[in-house]
Amino acid sequence: MKSIFLTLVISVGVSGCAVSTQRYYAVPDNTPLLKQFAERKVRIEPFKFAAEFDSVCRGFTRITPPINMTFEEYFQRALADELKTAGIYEENNPNVVLTGTIDKLEYSSGSALSNGNWGIGLNLVSSNGQSLYMFEMYSFDSVWEADSGCRRVADAFLPAVQSLITKILKAESFRKLLVQSEKMGKK
Repeated sequence: MKSIFLTLVISVGVSGCAVSTQRYYAVPDNTPLLKQFAERKVRIEPFKFAAEFDSVCRGFTRITPPINMTFEEYFQRALADELKTAGIYEENNPNVVLTGTIDKLEYSSGSALSNGNWGIGLNLVSSNGQSLYMFEMYSFDSVWEADSGCRRVADAFLPAVQSLITKILKAESFRKLLVQSEKMGKK
């Protein structure tokens, strides 16, 4: 009986806990940025994850995306949600198709005892051959205590991704991603 109890305690201790990030929701200020592309219809294809990511926070707690989602799906859905909210997402008959690669995903749960940050690098490629790379270093307040510090890491992921997506949508080179290629035909 003691060995079963000890095995259970060790299993729970080794596996640690997980803290999920918040589900993405579109930023209201991004809709007007995208409305200028109302004549464009865009589809988002699956993103790739090329970054090395250590999801274990402070040696114990895993930072995870929402249930049944990978980090690459999170970024793909985030951009798709922004396009859907603005009415320019089109699954079946798009003018352009965007794909993405997350090449950097890292966080610090605290530096100088109080500040944490997320570093995210995303490369978008359009079916028209154009590409755009954007990096976001998003800072947030952290705390010394492990559980609360890791919870703050997870809570800061949503605004970090929102900030990255907003930077992408405001970039002059984003417009070039949406120019229709000749092989997709004119609409």
